[in-house]
Amino acid sequence: VSQVYVFGAVTRVTSFLVTILPSPGPWCQLPANGGTYDPETSPPRTALDFLFDFSGLETGCSDLIYSGHTLICLLLVLVVHAYFCWWAWKVLMWLLFAPFAVTHILALKHYTVDVWIAIYLVPLLWSLVHRIHALSQSDDEELILGALTFAR
Repeated sequence: VSQVYVFGAVTRVTSFLVTILPSPGPWCQLPANGGTYDPETSPPRTALDFLFDFSGLETGCSDLIYSGHTLICLLLVLVVHAYFCWWAWKVLMWLLFAPFAVTHILALKHYTVDVWIAIYLVPLLWSLVHRIHALSQSDDEELILGALTFAR
């Protein structure tokens, strides 16, 4: 599980370096667009602003792909689904995850693309880590080829 989170964190940090979106919150939209943008929450203009100005931490005006909240919640759902025996827990976790994803978008915490990328990337990383682990534990040539081609 920790390996999946590490891979998720690394891919998330990597995506931070190449993506940035304006925040969906109204505090980052221009008044002409129905927002309440305030110059006090604008990006830092000097190196000193970048290092010492913490005024925009709660109302930052940028959003990065992909959602870390969804990464952690979906990882929890996958752990319960894979390792818990009682089926009701599995169903409950999936039923709780669905409204979490929707309300995260509706609350303007993330764009839809942030959540969707996490929803398809986390299970992909989960599968990849488990296949790599199976590959490292086996000398069976057929299992190795199946793990490498995802043909199981």
